[in-house]
Amino acid sequence: MMKFNTFLSVLLLLACPTYAQDAVSDSLELSASSSRSVTDMMTGRFSGVNISSIDGNPNNKVMTNIRGINAVRGDNQPLWIVDGVMLSGGVGQNLTSFWQTGGSTTKGDALPDYSGLSYTAPLNDLLFLNPSDIVSIEVLKDVSALSRYGSLGANGVVIINTSRSPKEELEVSFKANVSGDLASSVNPSSRAGIGHNYTLSLGGALNNTRYSLSAHYRNNTLPYNRTGSQFGGLSLDFRSEASSIVQFGLNTTLSLGNSENASGAAYFGNASNMLLARYHDTFAGESLDGWEKDYDDDLSTGRALLSAFFNVQLLKSLKLGLSFGADLSNDKRSIWYGEGTSFGKSNKGAASIITSTLLNYNARLNLDYNQYFAVKHHFSANFSAEVFGNNNRYGVMNGTTFELPYLRAKGLASMGSRAVPYRFARSYSLVSATGVLSYDYDRIVGINGLLRSDFKPKYYSQTPIIYPSGDIYLNLKNMLLKSTQIISDLRIVGGFGMAGKDEFLPYEMLYGYINSIPKVETGSELYYDGLGELLSSEWNVGLNIGLFSDRINFLAKYYDKSTTDKFAVWSFSKKSGDYWTATNNPEVIHSSIAHLKNKGIELDLRAIPVKTCDIKWTIWGNLSHNVNIVTDIDYNEMYGACVGMNTSFNITAPGHQVGTLFGFTSLDDGTLVDLNGDSQLTDADKVILGNTTPDLHGALGTSVEWREFTLDLMFDGAAGHTIADLNSMVRDGMNSLSDKYVENASWLRLSRAALNYNIPLADKSYIKNIDVYLTGSNLFTFTKYAGWNPGANSFGANVSSTGLDYGSFPLFRSVVLGVSINF
Repeated sequence: MMKFNTFLSVLLLLACPTYAQDAVSDSLELSASSSRSVTDMMTGRFSGVNISSIDGNPNNKVMTNIRGINAVRGDNQPLWIVDGVMLSGGVGQNLTSFWQTGGSTTKGDALPDYSGLSYTAPLNDLLFLNPSDIVSIEVLKDVSALSRYGSLGANGVVIINTSRSPKEELEVSFKANVSGDLASSVNPSSRAGIGHNYTLSLGGALNNTRYSLSAHYRNNTLPYNRTGSQFGGLSLDFRSEASSIVQFGLNTTLSLGNSENASGAAYFGNASNMLLARYHDTFAGESLDGWEKDYDDDLSTGRALLSAFFNVQLLKSLKLGLSFGADLSNDKRSIWYGEGTSFGKSNKGAASIITSTLLNYNARLNLDYNQYFAVKHHFSANFSAEVFGNNNRYGVMNGTTFELPYLRAKGLASMGSRAVPYRFARSYSLVSATGVLSYDYDRIVGINGLLRSDFKPKYYSQTPIIYPSGDIYLNLKNMLLKSTQIISDLRIVGGFGMAGKDEFLPYEMLYGYINSIPKVETGSELYYDGLGELLSSEWNVGLNIGLFSDRINFLAKYYDKSTTDKFAVWSFSKKSGDYWTATNNPEVIHSSIAHLKNKGIELDLRAIPVKTCDIKWTIWGNLSHNVNIVTDIDYNEMYGACVGMNTSFNITAPGHQVGTLFGFTSLDDGTLVDLNGDSQLTDADKVILGNTTPDLHGALGTSVEWREFTLDLMFDGAAGHTIADLNSMVRDGMNSLSDKYVENASWLRLSRAALNYNIPLADKSYIKNIDVYLTGSNLFTFTKYAGWNPGANSFGANVSSTGLDYGSFPLFRSVVLGVSINF
């Protein structure tokens, strides 16, 4: 049997030795060179990670859900960490631009009511990152791993590393590409888009110091009028091993950019650029030409990331570390409705300027102990103290009735309307202590235990929140099968953990978060905050199999997660006479609670069927199945967020998924059915019409390397969900959702095809490497959905209103031609 195993292993190795390879990592650099954003690079590459665009505009926010939906409202997004910096959420980009909803000022002056008239889509707050700078992306999914992040990690953690500090001599690289976005045949607003991107980097090592410097510029004109972006930035990485005892380093990323954004989604019942391109006769008094000339949504943004670390080897087995990170962003968003839009015409021009200055900071003191005993026993311990916080400032000024409309939003000071600015600031802080103990016996069995305690001084000054977790693994290969050459890895892994996620919202932003906002006295909003708190507990078990020197790797994992979603509005005020003052004894004036479960299976496969001296063929794939169920929810939280006309098309009900489509059944002629026979069409006649998040999603990729050529292909897709085509609904003059407008949204896409050629060079050339590549994206999509984009999620920034297509952009095909040169 041993001889047969040896023969079979040699046969599969096909003449050349090999080691474990990760196809995702193999193609990461090629993907980075041609991607517009970090989320483009991640799409399809991680099991259990579902990435969806708000409305198809590459400048708009992208939703990243890891292992299902954890919350019934607000933010389900992971914690993003770039080079040790915990990023701010960019929530200031989604303030309502025309915020007045009637009422009066403190002086008694009447305010206009703009509610339901102007929709401000959230923008992508990760566009500042240069994909060509990204070296690695790690996604943490197990709650047992997320417990380390306590009140920040329940939705998952994405860790991005951009450090390229070389270990030896000076290295210089230049990357450039030009992209062409093909016009959409279904959209009269479409035109060819052109982009060009450049990255110049250098790095080297001097004695015990390594350094790198990178500069980039990206200009993308997208295939829709008045839509595109420009970004430029610098990155510096510096690391020094001053001695065998002391190491320290610094990483800085600076970015400036701007974007133009044509209107996609709008409040239901209103027109937008994309809706007029689709159904130009649907909205009286509106024209596509008018919107293209007289609508602006322009963002200018600056961002600075700073991280630093300092490590001291106190003893052979004892290490002290200190790290710090800060994220500072400053945004200004200018919006204009001119005479070519009905909103602008009825108000003689309407303009709004939204500003936000967001500061996130995190610092950590870390003490590590590692020791081997009697060769086979390994013990480690870690203690850390951490602080996280933010200090954010927001502002909105809008107005109507412009005497100088040609100035557009820049002429806001000349408005003739009565407007009251929104200006407010808030801060939040978190202090934590974490202890970890780990033991490993001869790489056969290992166990890890963690306990984290979080303090939220603003809310719970004395009561800590505790997050425990534990992991265990059993290596059957090392224990029972050491002599077997076919099996290179066989491990059973499992874990249990708890993690949280806080979402802190000023009172002024609650309207986009909960349905029932408690009314407070005008002028006292500064003293009220909302705090959403998730608490997830999960157990998981998995199996890792490696065959033929890890030529084949298979991973399977099952998880069962329960989440409690609590939300409360806190009062930090007391009234003395006619004045409001802050108090150190806050109280809850509104609260709600919901419970959810997510169960799922994740499968990952990596294989190298062929590897010779000339050819290497790699196959990889992943498949995820998730079941999301709401087990309990307050009645007032069941209905989805209003998306216009005081209308909601979703419900979050016990026994069903978050954001399920909710509406009427209909006859063949479209007539709505009165189910209870009371001759009235009410909510009592509505039924569940379909789930809005996929039951299944996954990807399949392959890479073939032949001498200097590499061909890389990736398919991705999703199934088991539906989408509501509100575009067709409004075209038919309907304002109530029925099964007539609910369609199967399953899709399969050839999302990427890339051909790379490494030009052979003379041995003595000053140029070390030249790669030329041609990449195509979104080449073919197979779907039964009749609309433009089966992945549309127009109001998906709020998870209670998902699966709605209203004014989404068509998907466009793009081709990128580029070169990468290393000196």
